[in-house]
Order: sequence, then structure tokens, then C-alpha cells
Amino acid sequence: MSFLKKIFLEPPYPEKDLLDIKGKFIKVCTNAHQAGKTYRKADLNKWSEEAYERGEEFFYTEPINPSKPFGGLKLSEPNYIYELKKGLTEEEFERLFGRDE
Repeated sequence: MSFLKKIFLEPPYPEKDLLDIKGKFIKVCTNAHQAGKTYRKADLNKWSEEAYERGEEFFYTEPINPSKPFGGLKLSEPNYIYELKKGLTEEEFERLFGRDE
């Protein structure tokens, strides 16, 4: 069971409050590039043109060597993270990530 699913489904939290908090999370793609756009790197330009010709809006890349994030790139699948639209109150934070005492 995923972390978010687990914290939102387990008691003793009131369901309504958790749904309100859950609605604050948004899914963000971290490695998307717009197709049909001109880039400074030749490989990005090539992939951009290819994706545009296929009718795709975006293409996705990741570093060849993860320890050198600004080095060479390779095509990959989309990568997503979850962000908060707005901050949690201290009470909401404690409810979600409460300290074990």
C-alpha cells in the first residue's frame, strides 16, 4: 500500500479532514520537455523534433549518469512527484506525520 494511501485510509483520522488535506497534493512531472521547441543541446532539439512529428506534446529525459545531472541525457518515461498547493497547518502536519512518543 502506498504511503499516501496508507495515511489517508488508516484511522483515527476523520475522513472529511483527510480528504481536504489530500486535495492539497498535486502531481508534477519533473522530466518533461515541450515538443516542437528549440533547445541549446543538439540531442534535445532532435528529440523535440521527433516528438513533434509524432504528434506528441512532450518528451521525457533523465541524466545518463545520475551523479552528473547536467551531463548527457537519455530518453525515459515520465517521472512524477507530489507537491502541496498550499502549506499544511501544524495540526494537519501532526495528524499526517505525527511523532511517535
